[in-house]
Amino acid sequence: MKKLSIAFVGGGHLARSLLGGLAAHGFDMSAVCVSDCDISQLAEIKQHWPEVQTYDSNLQAVTNAILVLACVKPNEMRAVCADIGELLAKQSCVLVSPAAGVTIDLLDGWTQSRLAIIRCMPNTPVAVGCGMTALYANARASDEHKKIANRVFEAVGTTIWLENEAQIHLVTALSGSGPAYFFRFLTAFEQAACELGCPPHTAKILALNTFSGAAKLAFEHGDPSTLIEQVSSKGGTTECGLQALEQADITQIAKAVLTAAVDRSVEISDTLAKQSP
Repeated sequence: MKKLSIAFVGGGHLARSLLGGLAAHGFDMSAVCVSDCDISQLAEIKQHWPEVQTYDSNLQAVTNAILVLACVKPNEMRAVCADIGELLAKQSCVLVSPAAGVTIDLLDGWTQSRLAIIRCMPNTPVAVGCGMTALYANARASDEHKKIANRVFEAVGTTIWLENEAQIHLVTALSGSGPAYFFRFLTAFEQAACELGCPPHTAKILALNTFSGAAKLAFEHGDPSTLIEQVSSKGGTTECGLQALEQADITQIAKAVLTAAVDRSVEISDTLAKQSP
């Protein structure tokens, strides 16, 4: 892969997580550029990955790139597209966008170019190499573009490619926002255990390691229904606890959570579309 082949516009948490994953997987870090208007962000990147080329100019960073990952907030994406769109088109470069609610139609309009575009939705566990990233490519993205994007995000977890762009709303609700639901569920069980007499430190260790171990077991042994049967016995404590969950209608709670998040994702896209001429 040629030098300076991947560029990051924005050097925040997502960019640094991806840089760490690429470095850990043996990627040539001298083939990476990062731009950011915050000099302290660039200094931190240089401290961890001295080989990475850093710039305060987006145009300098993306020159010669074959993949540009725009790690900026949705409300900053329009300005970034206007800044680099023409150059990316000349370089036959693919633009990768993790910005929630920013559709390919919007990106097309903002770049004023017929770019190869990949939308992606990573989640925060990319920071520890256990992320879940869903991707969707427009028709102009080549197999090579998709291969490179896949390599970047596989360095920090698991990837899945979507059949249509509309699915990103549900991905945003489930895997994008999902870690927050898990953290809330975790804190709820910790709090309940404390209220029932468990010391806070003990409650935290019990809850976190139980959920972490259960997730690993589900990955390695498959069907959650079978696993539930294995840990449950007739008239036992697990059965009683599960009955309490069902009485609270946990399935409907999950559906309500996802529906609310999906609706908000759609609303964000609609608002951005209305604001764009």
